[in-house]
Amino acid sequence: MRLPARTVEGWDLDRRHDVRQENNWVVNGKWRHGMRRKVAGTFTFTPPLPLIKDLPGRLGQEIEWIELVPYGSTQLR
Repeated sequence: MRLPARTVEGWDLDRRHDVRQENNWVVNGKWRHGMRRKVAGTFTFTPPLPLIKDLPGRLGQEIEWIELVPYGSTQLR
């Protein structure tokens, strides 16, 4: 699918060098959920989009065409 897109000024990838791993585990037969341990490394995340009321003022002027490929359909077996 091809569609037009514009950049959002000031919206960039979030890079971190350590994160807390969130997961589930069992203690005395009961499920627990939460932050388990700190993991070191190089991680890149997509930050949340700006608030919808702030978005129009942050959109770039240039329109570029992007192509979206459904996940899992790049290789057919």
